Amino acid sequence: MPRRGTSSRGRGRGRAKQPSKEAAYKVVIIPTGATGASSIKREYLKIISFIWPEKKADKELGGVLVKDEKGTYVDVLKKVFNEKLGAFDKSVIDITENTDAKLTGVECVLSPPMGSNIESNNGGSVHFLDEGVLFISELHRIFLSFKSLDRVMLILAKDSKGKVVGLDVVCNALEPFYEDKEESSGTTMIKFGQVDDAPLKDLKGYMEMNDLQVMVCEQSFYDYKNGKSMTGFVPMMGT
Repeated sequence: MPRRGTSSRGRGRGRAKQPSKEAAYKVVIIPTGATGASSIKREYLKIISFIWPEKKADKELGGVLVKDEKGTYVDVLKKVFNEKLGAFDKSVIDITENTDAKLTGVECVLSPPMGSNIESNNGGSVHFLDEGVLFISELHRIFLSFKSLDRVMLILAKDSKGKVVGLDVVCNALEPFYEDKEESSGTTMIKFGQVDDAPLKDLKGYMEMNDLQVMVCEQSFYDYKNGKSMTGFVPMMGT
């Protein structure tokens, strides 16, 4: 996961700017038991992340030899992880490759889900990937595989004059690793709020393409950023 593809991206109507070649990568490691709502509801397992440089491989790698003189730190990391992941028919995901720029690095505010270890609103970025939905902030990381998503609501937020001021993406998330193991592993509502509304159609298409039940709604607010709603959300017709 490139850092250049997450925290360094500007608002730009919620869309990511093209990364610079010199920026470092943010690597995100997701244990199977930390998918879905588990990473914010349970003490263990946790999603791990760290910064990894994007430069030519050198002796600082701690004895790892790269035969190709053009090899970089990222090349070595991918090679080592792919050797292990291959046994599970998986590989390292680099979101700078073959992803929709409109749906990656989208700035949002994560509201504290009920029953979670998140106590206050958390600003970060959300990535709608081929493998699932990934949220990253300085304090929290969430990965919602499609198996962990029960249904999704896309809620257009309007101000008191009817002007669209943002979009909320509300996911009902399960704990797939604990499914059928514990009665307490129920559904958790996770809201990524204050998303730019420009990619609404792309988001709806993304959800439908991955066989997710999606409903498009609208809601009016007196003060959207502070969560002062005027009405409840209602389904939009013809969407």
